[in-house]
Amino acid sequence: MIAESDELFLGERKRDTSVVFTAEKTLKVKSVFSDPYHEIELTGVFTHPDLKILDLDPVIIRHPHNACRESVHTLKSMIGEKVRPGLMKEVLRKAGNQGCSHLNTVFKDTIEGALLGRGRRVRHLLAELFPGISDAQTYKLALTFRPELLNSCNAYNPDGELVREVLSASLPENMTFETMQELEEYYEALNSSDAGERATMGRF
Repeated sequence: MIAESDELFLGERKRDTSVVFTAEKTLKVKSVFSDPYHEIELTGVFTHPDLKILDLDPVIIRHPHNACRESVHTLKSMIGEKVRPGLMKEVLRKAGNQGCSHLNTVFKDTIEGALLGRGRRVRHLLAELFPGISDAQTYKLALTFRPELLNSCNAYNPDGELVREVLSASLPENMTFETMQELEEYYEALNSSDAGERATMGRF
């Protein structure tokens, strides 16, 4: 019998997600889930910036039941889908009773990782193109690119301090982008032009 003051460690659950922007200009996300009974890895590849799922590679390394491993095929039906509201309901609908709740948890982490990666990529481009851009200007562009963020949570409450500050901020000079794709195309064109100039100079 355990004394009231004693503590018995029963286990822990770990979830970890990482994302990289690849040479193919895609977002590659890896999510890992582990607890005393499970170890699951899921690697997802997404287009940028529209987040279409190009590939999903689930691996169930440890599992409590043999049937668990048979659930990996349920995620393959999500290839070709775009990240959007309701996507998790869609995977549950398609999987039915053939799915795995823990695998779905890792899928959700992977989707959120893709959203994180897209946001980080946009921040990187803005910092490269507009050194010294303020947080308020960055958030103003975020609302331009993703107007659905407005009123989506307490931070983006239209009457809140953040949104008031963001809406009063001016955009950087010569900022004409209305979409993330336009931002990517401008950055790509600028880099291509710079590379061409360096190559020309190198020949003399």
